[in-house]
Order: sequence, then structure tokens, then C-alpha cells
Amino acid sequence: MKRIYHGSVDIIPNPKLHLGKMNNDYGQGFYCTEDMKLAKEWAAKHNIKCYVNEYDLNISKLKVLNLLSDNYNVLHWITILIKNRKFNLITPFSIKAKEYLISNYTIDTSGYDIIIGYRADDSYFAIAKAFLNNNLSLSKLDLALKLGDLGTQIVLISNKAFDELKFIKSHEFDYQLYHNIFNVRDVTAREVFFEEFKKNEVIEDDIYIMDLIRSGGQ
Repeated sequence: MKRIYHGSVDIIPNPKLHLGKMNNDYGQGFYCTEDMKLAKEWAAKHNIKCYVNEYDLNISKLKVLNLLSDNYNVLHWITILIKNRKFNLITPFSIKAKEYLISNYTIDTSGYDIIIGYRADDSYFAIAKAFLNNNLSLSKLDLALKLGDLGTQIVLISNKAFDELKFIKSHEFDYQLYHNIFNVRDVTAREVFFEEFKKNEVIEDDIYIMDLIRSGGQ
């Protein structure tokens, strides 16, 4: 059993799969976290009155895709992201890089009930675009995502998962305080990325998207 939280401007005792937006990080679903403080930050993003909804999730009967496990790497995560989110890619190379990742690192999520993975925010799009434009190495991509500390999320993507979800209660909180905390976390993530981006040190055997495309394999 997992205790999970969803931040929203609404109290949601009965969430439904079809109400989720199609172009979120992992597609249509119900986006939660095991960290109540993070849920408060995400809910307070727009600095208006909001709530944290608390649930119990029985995962014993559910099929879980954990993108943070050793079975997957950051390329699988970024591929799901660029397939679901709207990316403004304008250079021929970045478009080619996107096509390469989709062809080689796509995961079929249709058989899963839950996805666990990084949360993307505006700062992460700058990181992803830099990688797709061959301006950021694979190791720095991975490092920037981890050091940015924007948190991980649990996403319910099947009706079966919603059947195993039990609403506990909703929480009001100081949304203005958590709006400020959200902004600080986002700014910190951006600063971490740009610090890594500006470094000129050469890392032996570092890999760029161009290297992956030239190799023609995963």
C-alpha cells in the first residue's frame, strides 16, 4: 500500500482517467507523489487557493513501469517526454535526434497501470532541448536531472489503477508559502543546469546524441 498525494485547485474524492490531460509528461493519467510537500508545491504553482488530496493506493495487483530502475536510463525517460509534451524543435538536427530516440527508446506503456519517473517542468525542457541539439552530453543530462531535484511522480494510467485508489481526505495549506518554495526549487534546477552547461571540462568517453545516431544502435 502506498500513501500518495495529488495537488490541485479542487478537492478530488473520485479522480477519473479520462479527465487527465493528454499532453502531460507520461500522457493521460492522474499525477501524484509520495511526498506531501512536493504535492503542495505543485498545487501552488499558480499561486491561487488549492488543496492536497490524500489517497491510499494498493499496487499489489498493478503492473508498474518504474523508469528509475536499473532496467531503464534517462534516454527512455526523455523519449516518453518528447512524445507526450509539445516540443518546439526548429533545427533539422534536433528533429532528427527526436526521431532517433523515438525509434530506439520508446517504451510501450499500454500494458502498465502505473508509471514512476522524473517530473518534468519548464527547466527540464531547456535541458532536453540542449541534449537534442547536441549541446549537452548524456552524462550531464543525467546529472542535471538528478541535481535539479524536481522530484519524482507516480502516475495512474489505467482504469484498473483507479479501482485500487482510496480517497482519504483533502488538506488546505498556505499556498502562497508553497508557491514561493516552488519557484525557488525551479530556479535552483535551472541554475544547476546552466552551471553544468557552462563547464568546459572534457569527460573521457562522454556521449552526445550525435554519437548515438552515428552508432546506429542503443
